[in-house]
Amino acid sequence: MADESVCEATGKPRWLSYLENNLLDDVDVDNDQRAILAVFRVMLEAPAGDASAVASTSQKIVQYYHGEFLGNSEQVQSWTDRGVMVYINEVAGLALELAAEVLFPGPEHDKLARFFIAIRDAGPQAFGIKEQDPSFELYDTAVGTAVEEYWNRCQVPNRETDADFKTRCEESISIAALFAKFLEADMLTPRIIQFAAILLGEALGTAGDKGWKPTTQLGKWCQVAIAMPYILISGEAVAHHVRSPAAKPLVYPCGREDWKAWIAAFQRLAETLPEEAEWGLKEDAKKACEKMQVLLPESAIE
Repeated sequence: MADESVCEATGKPRWLSYLENNLLDDVDVDNDQRAILAVFRVMLEAPAGDASAVASTSQKIVQYYHGEFLGNSEQVQSWTDRGVMVYINEVAGLALELAAEVLFPGPEHDKLARFFIAIRDAGPQAFGIKEQDPSFELYDTAVGTAVEEYWNRCQVPNRETDADFKTRCEESISIAALFAKFLEADMLTPRIIQFAAILLGEALGTAGDKGWKPTTQLGKWCQVAIAMPYILISGEAVAHHVRSPAAKPLVYPCGREDWKAWIAAFQRLAETLPEEAEWGLKEDAKKACEKMQVLLPESAIE
């Protein structure tokens, strides 16, 4: 069986081929972006067990901001707090471009998730914001702005009969899993709960007529695989919002009745999915069903 993490045309890891042949070949990618990509390349090429790779990368990203990035433009220097947000969003956007090209689960995916969390944990003070200025937008929003723009990547790709459909599904699954890791780390705005409810409701058939409905078997499996991380990775965070719902009603609800419906849907999938279903869906559906009943025992199937 072919290694799906490797680009057939180049024999290199998929993310590396994308970096070299798409990002670096793009004339619109500027010198700052190229420097940031070079830092990410070192991190992703580091051995899986290299515990220092993520910390080193986050330090280099902070150092580049204070050095070359601020030094390259008088306009950027005059932005102060807005310059921080511009830079962090640039970094986040490039990291997400690479995240779509790594397989989940996998060490590269884990490194990128931990990098985002490390930058969040560094806080605005690492970028020279000395005090909590009331006019300064929340630091998490600086990270979240770029991230939330990628939510549409957490969808079943269109053109389900194309030869590369499975590869594009895996890109969507990777981004969805990254979002789930962000949600579990409490690093994004509350709107992400809405995203989780949308994906779970659409994938499990509890959203009624709302949302995209794939027409092929692989597309339907992909939709479930995209939603799965919101239980297996960030189930605790979603369950918290089910127990303590937002004051403002959501367009897509995320309440106890929805939770029960999702449990029942995962149970049906665990019983009916064929063993050959892609991405280990049958076993994951069983795990999701069991985990949801542990997280909210009052919703357990009798």
